Amino acid sequence: CDPAVRVMGLRAVRAVIYLQPDNPRVRQADRDVELDRFLRNEPPSESVANPPSQAFLDLQSQVASLGGVQAVLYSLDSTVPGFQHDTDAVLAALRLGVTLLEGGNRAIQDMFATLLSQSASQGFFSLLRTLLDESV
Repeated sequence: CDPAVRVMGLRAVRAVIYLQPDNPRVRQADRDVELDRFLRNEPPSESVANPPSQAFLDLQSQVASLGGVQAVLYSLDSTVPGFQHDTDAVLAALRLGVTLLEGGNRAIQDMFATLLSQSASQGFFSLLRTLLDESV
């Protein structure tokens, strides 16, 4: 899809993790704080709690199992037909991936590991190498 649409979608999914719209225990004032953290690219408050709340871990797992992990990896797969190396899309995908992994959610780590251990993940590692080479 168009890189601008991809960026918006990845950011929207990431915002859901921060704002927890379906959690009635999260007050509007807390959502305002989380929106600010989201915009400043700081980790969600719930992820830095020791330990993270179960509601936060459950939301991460729900987003991941509904395609969040696949969206991250697909957006970073240079072998996808029509792939465009768009800096904003790559950054949005990396940020969503980090947000999904915040707090050390083992179930999501396992999802990433399972998908990245397949031979079809070569495009992800190719792009990752390119990103590392460009950053040096």
